[in-house]
Amino acid sequence: MAVSVKVKYLGLHPWDVLNIALFERFGFSIGTWSIIVGLLLIVVSLLINKKYVNIGTFLNALLIGLGGGLHVSGGLGAGPRDGFISQYLKEQAYQ
Repeated sequence: MAVSVKVKYLGLHPWDVLNIALFERFGFSIGTWSIIVGLLLIVVSLLINKKYVNIGTFLNALLIGLGGGLHVSGGLGAGPRDGFISQYLKEQAYQ
């Protein structure tokens, strides 16, 4: 993340852009905002549908993706951002 922030004008992941904007606007660290946003997305996902939320989802939110997605391949749940987007796309397909 630190390297990507230094070259932010070359392009960043959209979630990193959000975390950097929250950092610049309200303070806290970029990592703290990543955790806060991840946990908020878990809450929204739980309210919509619990299908994509599991222990791996919480671990991903707190550890910010450490393990390279092993939680997904191990069947422990999608990350908070992946689960949220998956639910959103599934809901849109039904409409």
